[in-house]
Amino acid sequence: MRALCNAFPRRVVLNRFPLEPYAHDAGMQWEEPLAVATPGTEADVAALVRWCASHDVPITGRGAGSSIAGNAIGSGLVVDFSRRMRRILHYDVRRNTVTVEAGVVLARLNRFLRARGRRIGPSPSSEAFCTIGGMVGNNAAGSHSLLYGATAENVASLRAVRSDGEFLEWRGPAKKPRGKLQEHLFSIAKRFRSPWPNVAKNSSGYLLDRLGNPGAWHPQRIFCGAEGTLGLVSTITLRTHPIPRTVATLLLGFPSTEAALESVLPLLSHAPAAVELVDEAAVTVLHAKHPALRASADASACSLVVDLFGRNPSEVRRRTAAIQNDAGVEAENSTVAYASRDRDALWTARRDVEPVLRELPGRRRPLPFVEDVVVPVDRQVSYVRDLQRLLTKHGLLAPLYGHAGEGNLHVRPFVDLRNRAERETMQQVNRAVARLAKRHGGSLTGEHGDGYLRSSLVRRLFPEAHRRFEEVKELFDPEGLFNPGKVVETRRTSNVRLFLDGPRYTTARWS
Repeated sequence: MRALCNAFPRRVVLNRFPLEPYAHDAGMQWEEPLAVATPGTEADVAALVRWCASHDVPITGRGAGSSIAGNAIGSGLVVDFSRRMRRILHYDVRRNTVTVEAGVVLARLNRFLRARGRRIGPSPSSEAFCTIGGMVGNNAAGSHSLLYGATAENVASLRAVRSDGEFLEWRGPAKKPRGKLQEHLFSIAKRFRSPWPNVAKNSSGYLLDRLGNPGAWHPQRIFCGAEGTLGLVSTITLRTHPIPRTVATLLLGFPSTEAALESVLPLLSHAPAAVELVDEAAVTVLHAKHPALRASADASACSLVVDLFGRNPSEVRRRTAAIQNDAGVEAENSTVAYASRDRDALWTARRDVEPVLRELPGRRRPLPFVEDVVVPVDRQVSYVRDLQRLLTKHGLLAPLYGHAGEGNLHVRPFVDLRNRAERETMQQVNRAVARLAKRHGGSLTGEHGDGYLRSSLVRRLFPEAHRRFEEVKELFDPEGLFNPGKVVETRRTSNVRLFLDGPRYTTARWS
């Protein structure tokens, strides 16, 4: 620690700085770092990487720390991009792209773009504080990725620091791989033919199946969802999208979760921008918090929130009516809003689920340990049926909510972490849900990454794919310098533990 502080100015490596806030993210794991750095320039980032490489100190990049799978914690140097590398560098009018440093917050970037009639496509619920670098690391998506895709589909180029302190700048689409590193990567991707989930979005493993082919080669996407394990991404260029001229929001009420999910496929034929589920358990909690919702379609046992984007009001109204008249969309009632304030009121039913769950009293807390499975939409009903049977068997209550239009539902069972038996149940359910996801052709994570939470499960459940992931890690980071223990396991050992309450945590390891 002293050698590291002596090698850099105080504004780069923070001396006598509390490490506790960096020992955890928004998830359940705890691992105190050796030190924290706040680089202000790309030169600072490169110097930090070179020092860590020469002293064999692992290095973990971090944005807002809003990830929930132990993605942004580590035992070595944590590099916080959010404090000083948060400049919006350039907006390209001709290409409709914007270039930013990794620490720029999404909400601030969208405010900058709004004056130009543009927006960033992915819209995670943490928009008010998540950083663009963190979105790249997790391949963030959010409610409207049904229309815009996840972060990987929106990154035009990026700059990243390799383990030798040198920068690479990759962009796509390109006609063919350029240079030995890209050629090796293309060779690995070409051999990536093992069984792997074919789902709408994915943040598990490395995105070898989404790099494209010669003629449409996207090498920059390998860093999306890589959780900083291949290098530190310092600068990102994103494609922007026009702000929709007309928006309609429908709140569709259903008698059950199964009835709502059965209507998702017919809804997708109407090209919605978002289809979000709020299940029976979540609706019950929301009614207690927002009594006014009882007067809307949310008075039903379960609801879907649907957004439609269009060029003009007549087009959107026509599509809205088509949904309401679709025999396959078996809603028992519906509410439609066009004005921004009214639409926001309907979205309350979806946006408030997570914060309301966190505010509930009691020792049992809604925990994100099986939170992010994504399955093919046509397998969603059978997956949820099996999932609920599993949770009931273990005596767990878990509201379901999230991105039903992509088969990506968020599930947070209530568990008391101070109870040893419930911790053991949590471990069993974590493994059982992973096997369930595979059986239904799904991925362990649609948008929140593997982190400490799921990386070992990827190796156990998808051994052939995992071997290709190990090749990628070896290609970019043979010494295991970057964020060890995430995506693939390395020679380095970790001391990650379950986070309970502030600095108190159990002595039991999380695996």
